[in-house]
Amino acid sequence: MKFKLGLLLISGLLSLSQSAWSEFTPPTNLQDMIREINQKRESAELVAPVKSKDPSDVLIEDIKIEGNSTVSTVLVMSQLSVRIGEVSSEFKIERNVKNIETLGVFSAVSYKLTKTKTGAVLTFKVTENPVVKEIKFPGMSQFKTSEVVDKLKIKVGTVFNTRDLREDIDLIRDLYLTKGYSRAKVGHVDLPTPESPILTFHISEGLINQIIITGNNKTKDYVILREIDLKPGDALTQNDVRDNIRRIYNLNYFTAIEPSLVATADGKYDLTLNLTERENNGQFSFGGGFSPQSGFSIFSDLFWDNIMGTGQLILLKGQFGIGGTNSAQDSRFQFKYFNPWMWDNRKSLTARLWKTDGEAVSALSAGSSDRFRTESRVGMDYTVGLPVTYDFRYSHKIKFEHVDLTEVGQEYDTSSYTFGLTHDTRDVRFNPRSGHFVSTYVEKAFDITSRSLEFTKYDVSLKKFIPTFDKQTIALRLDLGLIDASRIGDQSLFSSEYYRVGFPDSVRGQNESNFQFGNKKIVSSLEYRFLFTDTFSLVIFGDAGLATLGSVSDIETSHLMIGKGVGIRFIIPGLGPLSIDAGSDEEGIVRVQVNIGHTF
Repeated sequence: MKFKLGLLLISGLLSLSQSAWSEFTPPTNLQDMIREINQKRESAELVAPVKSKDPSDVLIEDIKIEGNSTVSTVLVMSQLSVRIGEVSSEFKIERNVKNIETLGVFSAVSYKLTKTKTGAVLTFKVTENPVVKEIKFPGMSQFKTSEVVDKLKIKVGTVFNTRDLREDIDLIRDLYLTKGYSRAKVGHVDLPTPESPILTFHISEGLINQIIITGNNKTKDYVILREIDLKPGDALTQNDVRDNIRRIYNLNYFTAIEPSLVATADGKYDLTLNLTERENNGQFSFGGGFSPQSGFSIFSDLFWDNIMGTGQLILLKGQFGIGGTNSAQDSRFQFKYFNPWMWDNRKSLTARLWKTDGEAVSALSAGSSDRFRTESRVGMDYTVGLPVTYDFRYSHKIKFEHVDLTEVGQEYDTSSYTFGLTHDTRDVRFNPRSGHFVSTYVEKAFDITSRSLEFTKYDVSLKKFIPTFDKQTIALRLDLGLIDASRIGDQSLFSSEYYRVGFPDSVRGQNESNFQFGNKKIVSSLEYRFLFTDTFSLVIFGDAGLATLGSVSDIETSHLMIGKGVGIRFIIPGLGPLSIDAGSDEEGIVRVQVNIGHTF
């Protein structure tokens, strides 16, 4: 029995193998066989159904977006990475929820899967942000609302976008920074709601709470505060703080000014100015001398700036001769009073009185070793300065003077009015590194009496300071002058009114006996200044200039006086810069000259 069953099994197997063998055609080589196996495997994979390793994965048969009325469905669909006909996991769907949220226009995003026989329908449910009806900026005073709204990415009439909010906050901050409001910021934002669709940016402009002055032991607080344009309630800018420090420093009462800002609880700032006051702002000197020709002479000088801390100035100079053959030549008296705030808002008054009996440089002695002649002068002038801005001012001056030219037996009176304009942007006026100073003066002397000297005088001065490297600057100067008078050729009469070029205040290094004079002048200078400290500097200079009575068309370059050299400057408290210059003329002869103050 067992033997018959085995024969039947073998017979069946043989018949099956013959059938299979008849359907199989062996490949001609091994490579063809491998290629055929691969093709069958690929076709089998395309036909075979996708099976997920995670039982929660589903086949997405359709995708829907619900809840959007303003935002386009196309925009939402563009954020999706799931596709119809693909199997997706819960993790991947939640990642797509995040993608939709990054649009910034929805306050809520969720999803649901609706099962079908073969898969599921994926529906994303969105809740749109409200449409912005208005944008407000409480606390903003430095810009117009329309000016800022036009620059924002969020627009009125569009769905509020949280993604654009961060950029708009940065934009508002940058707008303030471009105008120097470094302390301005968006304090907080009220987002629009369906009930109140208003977007509100609460602006903190960095307002001043109060200004505190410390370190001024002598100078009154009001003298400092009146120079400051900033007031409590003003918005702080870097430029305003810098400019106001410059104004205080230009009083020349302080050696250092350090500002500090402290935030208050209400978002404002206390501005504190820590001042280091100069040890003194005045000096008194008394002395005397003797020479066989002039005899004894006694001098007394009083210079008092910032009187009793009030910002006023008095200068009193006197020199009196006793005995000697030319004692009258040594008598000099000068008084000056200056009040920078005689009236409100920087309206200044300068009053001067003088009486001199002595020697003065005379055009008649040009080219002579004796370049002086005896003159007697008594006069006064009053100048009122009026501000247009801090840097731009104009002035009115009236002058009365009687001049007695005893050596030539002539005398004359000057009764004149001078109108002046100045524009001064120098950073530190007594020792500038940057900025410019431009001045124009027109003086008209009137024919009031029979001995009045009548003329019109025009003076223009331009000074420019260009910083280069650390504590180094280039200083440029150009001075132009013209005196127009019918009797300008009378040298004995106009000798003391002419321009003179060839002295340390014009062209340095020249023989002062060979100065030029005339009713026209031009002087230019170039200096390279090394500012080692606040009180010491070195200069390399070059000067050129001339003065003439002739026609401008007759001027030749050969007439120019030229000087060049080096100099040092010391700042002496109460006196100002002391200048010591070693300059050479066209022939290379070096001369050392000492003066008070900068050449320009």
